[in-house]
Amino acid sequence: MNKSLIDTDLLQRLQNHFCNANDIYLACLDRERNLLTEIGVCEEVQQFFIDQFPQNACNSLLRSVEVSQVEAIVEEPLPVPYMKLCSVITRVEGAITLVWVVAAVIEEYVKPEDEIPEYIHRTSEERFYRTIAFLEEVSKQLLTVKEHEILAEEAMEQSKRFEPPMLIEEIAQQTKPFLSIGNQ
Repeated sequence: MNKSLIDTDLLQRLQNHFCNANDIYLACLDRERNLLTEIGVCEEVQQFFIDQFPQNACNSLLRSVEVSQVEAIVEEPLPVPYMKLCSVITRVEGAITLVWVVAAVIEEYVKPEDEIPEYIHRTSEERFYRTIAFLEEVSKQLLTVKEHEILAEEAMEQSKRFEPPMLIEEIAQQTKPFLSIGNQ
């Protein structure tokens, strides 16, 4: 397969809809940790998460992803109970193709003294886990469909290289002289 399975425009739309519908924050990376989508949040939101996560939390999560052989979802423990940070890993033929980094504030664990700004989205823990399970499934299906699309395009290109099969009428016209020999 020569073409890429990764459609960054589609991933960006998927990310935007997931974030808005589920009150979570996402970023999509490839296997080399290159950012494939724009995070799409204001500087205040980015700063909030930078302040909340330990400095090495994201790197630790991505190291866990790299050594993960089986897991599709890897969660990074955080020092505050109201924050969740995990990755959703999508593999093709056993190799990591996409990694979604998912962050969320879990409403039921927020206390008034935590002082979470109003502009920060919140979700429930149950909804968070349902969302990442759904994200995992959608990502797998998206790459499977894209893989099949690429294979179909390659098959069409290959079929164009070969001469089209003769039509029955052409075969009949070519064999007519031989058939008339037997009738003489």
